[in-house]
Amino acid sequence: MNHLESLLFLKKNGLIEEAAKYAPAMKRVLRNALGLERGDILMIIGDTGKNGNHCAPLLCASYYLAARKLGVSPNVQLGNTQIANKPPSEEIQNALSLLPDKSIVMLAVSDKLGTLSKIGHSFREFCNIKKHRFTTTSSLSFLPMSKFHYLIKAMDVDYNTLTSKLKKLAQRLSCSSTIRIKSKNGTDFLADIRNNTAISSDGMYNKVGLGGNLPPGEAFIAPHRDKITGKVVIDGSSRNLYGVHLIKSASDRIIMRIKQGKVMSIEGGEGARLLERSLNEKSQKSRMPVWGIKKIGEIGIGLNPNASIVGTTIIDEKVLGTAHVALGSNYWFMGRVVAPLHLDQVFRDVEIFLNGKKVDVDRL
Repeated sequence: MNHLESLLFLKKNGLIEEAAKYAPAMKRVLRNALGLERGDILMIIGDTGKNGNHCAPLLCASYYLAARKLGVSPNVQLGNTQIANKPPSEEIQNALSLLPDKSIVMLAVSDKLGTLSKIGHSFREFCNIKKHRFTTTSSLSFLPMSKFHYLIKAMDVDYNTLTSKLKKLAQRLSCSSTIRIKSKNGTDFLADIRNNTAISSDGMYNKVGLGGNLPPGEAFIAPHRDKITGKVVIDGSSRNLYGVHLIKSASDRIIMRIKQGKVMSIEGGEGARLLERSLNEKSQKSRMPVWGIKKIGEIGIGLNPNASIVGTTIIDEKVLGTAHVALGSNYWFMGRVVAPLHLDQVFRDVEIFLNGKKVDVDRL
């Protein structure tokens, strides 16, 4: 759809009217996260939703109204929901290719955008080359419409305070040799993180060429791929190939046992079966090397006080008091694991130890 067709879709489905109540919060987000002001060129890319779930186009509508309140007239481009790694429509790719350098692009999609095949790059690579500021919010079809307000709340955070805390935590991670994470429900693992650099996902994309996820709120690092040992008890949410499994009871918790950086066993109920099935399916069907599929590729710590575990990873992994590990690929943030997946597993009530010393995240 072009801009006018996209706006017509949003209006016809009542999403402009629904977005009006979120526009004040989004106005603060666009100002604080992106420094949006008159004269900026903004493109909003989304889709028409998936299986009746309109979270992605509703977020696009919220961005649109907030930008208008800040004196910016954005170009809205809604495509069809992408399946697997298929590229977005040529219409969207053409619109992106016509953007002047140093513009702003906000992405809100039900699943993933896919590779920009006509342009020849991934979305992030394209934005980096063109020096665009950008935000990405993906997999929104896993967020029930009834919980959309949790997404807005997680975005509408004190960015300056959060950025300061994440920067301090990332610096401490980068300067540490080991991290140990324990949790009230039984997580206890030790990982070697020496010689790696942690990344702060703080949402502050107000300078040329900066971009990343919204909501903000995690510091993460690629551990040594062969030096992680222990147990992870997933009691928050578990990403698999088919969606996000929200852990609702003690009997539903997933236990992963790890040795030399590899998941050796997965125990639990339905969530455990879905996760193990995902790993086995990728191992059987992937054209890529499969050695990295069961490797721990990421360790992340959430610091966002406005986020809650709701069953969509992009929010869950940012929650204050949680940590997460991801199975699979980490090459795009300086890791050495290459795999055809990246599945985040979130657990609650954590204690963090760097080089054996406990970190008080409340005092960062």
